Amino acid sequence: MTTKLASWGNSVGLRLPKNMISEMGLGAGSEVELTMVSGQLVLKAVRKKLSLKEILSRGKPDVKYSEYWDDIPQGNEIW
Repeated sequence: MTTKLASWGNSVGLRLPKNMISEMGLGAGSEVELTMVSGQLVLKAVRKKLSLKEILSRGKPDVKYSEYWDDIPQGNEIW
């Protein structure tokens, strides 16, 4: 696949096809790391580890989350 570089302010931008971005699990605003390896550009997704506070902040405030217990034996458990 080929693409063209485009002017973007004082920089040059590279447009990446949507299917490649989706396959990498990226989107607009995602952080990536660029490196050169043997003269080739390598693009790597930066995966940030979320804190518990950040994970919980993504929950829906109107949903009551609770534990789920199904006491029906699934195998050879002794009850």
